Amino acid sequence: LRDPLTSIIDFQMDLEIKPSYIYESLHAKRETKGHRRKLSIQDCVASQDENVVEMQNSRLERLLSLCDEIFKRITKEVETIPYGIRWLSKQLGVVARESFVDAKAENIDRLIGG
Repeated sequence: LRDPLTSIIDFQMDLEIKPSYIYESLHAKRETKGHRRKLSIQDCVASQDENVVEMQNSRLERLLSLCDEIFKRITKEVETIPYGIRWLSKQLGVVARESFVDAKAENIDRLIGG
């Protein structure tokens, strides 16, 4: 799935949706006594700026679109994996969860190749 997924994701794209981050990126850094300093603003204040809301909505739409496309590609490709391997992976996961009760889910997934 690496090739199809990297083709739809632009890693240079800024998809940050936190209002204060968007506000800071929209407004230039202010200079104070010759020093550059980032603006500091609370999310609740930044989210009242129309430009921030517009950019946030645009980014949310893009994120939802990307998630939808990734989900479609994953579900489309899952059938190309032989059933026996999928069943074996599931059984390995069940046994690993029973054997390693204190392990994190991500470590178990790594163990079975997920």
